[in-house]
Amino acid sequence: LSISKRLSETPPGIIYAKNKVDELIMEERIWIARYEYEANRNVKTAKRYLMDCLASDGNKYNAFVNLSVISFAEDKDPIASLRYLSNAKKHSQGDYTWLYNKAFILMYLEKYENGVKDYKRLAGLSFPGEDQTTDQCIEFNHSLLKAEPDKIQSLFILGFLYYKKKINHPMAMDKLETFIDLAKNKPKYKYLNEVASSYLSEIKKEMKIKE
Repeated sequence: LSISKRLSETPPGIIYAKNKVDELIMEERIWIARYEYEANRNVKTAKRYLMDCLASDGNKYNAFVNLSVISFAEDKDPIASLRYLSNAKKHSQGDYTWLYNKAFILMYLEKYENGVKDYKRLAGLSFPGEDQTTDQCIEFNHSLLKAEPDKIQSLFILGFLYYKKKINHPMAMDKLETFIDLAKNKPKYKYLNEVASSYLSEIKKEMKIKE
């Protein structure tokens, strides 16, 4: 009797199954990382899971996005955060969370014209799950204003998000008016003031409020 010869190659079905298992393992690492960071505030463990994920597959979009958040919020390194977002962009497949984060960081770094350019781009985009992303960004900017009240560009961001994404004109008007009031006579906010004033005029026109 003779056993069959050794298979010369792995059957396609086995390869597919292995790839799916590997993908599920990496997604699990990302979810564990998020849990460790958001629920336990365990930054070191969260970063380890995310880096392990990228070591196995350097194309994992969500790993890059989560690392960008940790780099900014915990490591206080917005430049590293932008580098992670540059990688995320390459693997985004129609998700624009990376662009929300990039636009925010540019505004934080006072690169206002570039930041507004990205926000204006977001105004014409939509993607699955965007509403949750917008809500998270609104919450984050409110928190940042409490922690760093001098970062009044977050008021502009909130005004933009309420106006263009949440379609909440009263809230948008409130944030933009507050920003304009605080930013007046401050040269570095000249460009943002102009854009904010333009948005405010649009909102008042849509609400039929006489200026």
